[in-house]
Parts: sequence; structure tokens; C-alpha cells
Amino acid sequence: MQKRGEVPLGKSRVLFPPIIRLIVLLVVLGIIYVVLISLPGMGKITLGEVKNSAIVSAIIGLVMASIVFKFAREVNSPIRSALPPHPEIAVVVTNLLFVVAILVAYISLGGVITPSLTDGAWAYPLFFLVIALVPTIRITRTLLSSTDKWVSILSKKIVEPKKELAACPKCGEKISAGAKFCNQCGTKLEKKIR
Repeated sequence: MQKRGEVPLGKSRVLFPPIIRLIVLLVVLGIIYVVLISLPGMGKITLGEVKNSAIVSAIIGLVMASIVFKFAREVNSPIRSALPPHPEIAVVVTNLLFVVAILVAYISLGGVITPSLTDGAWAYPLFFLVIALVPTIRITRTLLSSTDKWVSILSKKIVEPKKELAACPKCGEKISAGAKFCNQCGTKLEKKIR
């Protein structure tokens, strides 16, 4: 039986294939990266001051960033259908994944782009910061606009209905209203305790 607030298992299963696909692709790319970096000649410099290993890192990193970006777009709709009362969760998760993709691209391209920048080295992090601001602003705007909703959900007190208690005529055990038998001695009660 589904409890209040739980996501039905059928709806949450829609999220499994994209998550599994993401994990498999990232593991495979990680293995490819380790193999390529361990090849002889990866420490050699080929393009100006850029090492071969930095070029491989940039390519693998860009592929990883594009996979995370695609996953973010792919998972938005299943999250919305799995959690219809909370569409803001899909917006936050999607934009967090966009930030992760931008961060992966920033880290992986650093070894290729930074050595070629001499006077304008400050532009590289600034460029990625400006790009990351868009999803960050979306996340902030979504969280701020739904603050009242979350506060009202979190501040509601869960109150269980109080049960009136009476005593069993045979053993004196406290019995809840509407009981037909005593929980202690099993005596059948003539009239329901009210």
C-alpha cells in the first residue's frame, strides 16, 4: 500500500534507464581515459606547450560533459512525472546537472587552453563562470519562488487523533474507544467502549 508522499514504484522506474545509461557511459569513458593516458608518449608536448595527455583529457572531458548535459535534459520529464506536486525538483536537478557538465568541461579543457593564454589567463575561468551563472540563477530563482511551499510543508505539525481510553471491566486495562475485546485479557466487551 502506498503511503502519503511516496512516489509510486512504476513512476520512479522511469528514472532508472537514464541513470544506468549515464553510469555505464561514464565508467566506460573513465576506462578509456585511463588506457589512453597510460600509453607511451602521452607526456610529450605536441602543440606549443600542450601535452598529448592534456588533449586526451580535453576530448574525454568534453564527451563526459556532453553526456551529463544530455542526461540532464533526458531526466527532466521523468522527474516531473514521478513527482507531479513538486515540479521545481526537476528544475533544480536539471540545472545542477548542467552546472556539473560545465564544471567537467572547465576542468578538462584547462590543460589545453590555459597554456596558450599568456596575458588573458583570467578570461578562461571568467568565461565558464558566466556560462555557469545561467543554471545557477535558475536554481536560485526556483528555490526562492518555492520557499513558501516548502516552509508550509515542513512547518505543518502531524497530529494523530487522540483516542479516548476506558478501562476493561474485568482486568482494568486501558482500552481505546471502539474496541470489541480487551487487548490484555481478551474479554469480549458487551458494549463498545466510547
